[in-house]
Amino acid sequence: MDELSAERVDPRVEEAMAEADPLSAYYHQCLTLAREWADSGGSQLARERSIDEVAEHLPEPPEQVPLEVNVLATVVAQFTDVGSESKLLEFRTGMSEILELLPSSPLNAEAAPGDAPWYEKDFFQLMTELMLFSDLADSQTEILAAVVWSCVVYGRDSSSIVALLASSRRHPAFQWGRAENIDETTVRVTLNPCPFHHSRTHARPHLSAIGLAQWLCETVVKGICRSEDYLASEHVGEATLAELVDGL
Repeated sequence: MDELSAERVDPRVEEAMAEADPLSAYYHQCLTLAREWADSGGSQLARERSIDEVAEHLPEPPEQVPLEVNVLATVVAQFTDVGSESKLLEFRTGMSEILELLPSSPLNAEAAPGDAPWYEKDFFQLMTELMLFSDLADSQTEILAAVVWSCVVYGRDSSSIVALLASSRRHPAFQWGRAENIDETTVRVTLNPCPFHHSRTHARPHLSAIGLAQWLCETVVKGICRSEDYLASEHVGEATLAELVDGL
């Protein structure tokens, strides 16, 4: 598949959805574009193409695209398999193991009144909150780990979802989540020691000379590459999540 095109969406599906709910139909077009990006070359595609290609080929919206999380969640549930209970358990198990190594992670903090802890949320809800509403500067390792492990567990379903979320946070017609309220083009620099190998003294730079939303897009590409390389290797099933994200 050489090019991405919104025209590849089944017109019968889109027509029926548009009559019932135009926003759902538009979300479905966007998710389809992201899925085509994920399906058309795997990690090799991710190395050669920027995730910005997803945003560049999104169907032109009539106006600023609103974020209705419940509507988007319904579309995702209809066209992906991220509702699998067994996969959700596997995803939570991997994330629990890595969060034990990150005691100061925001995900380990007590849930705010009226909210639920991360391990009680479904996959899409958690990824939406992490990728759209979290402070990217404070959750770098957690987001990277969630992207890598979700792509291992959910495969291309996750690749398409995280690609859509990342590009929509950055795309000017969307700017979903925190990007609606803050300037994410500002350069921010942090130096985070590798949290999984305390004997190492070097620090890994993050968010240096790039904007936060751009960092998220690049992180998604790296996560997809790492997960697909791992799934295609002879060591699949052997590595821990901490090992998979180390060095990214």
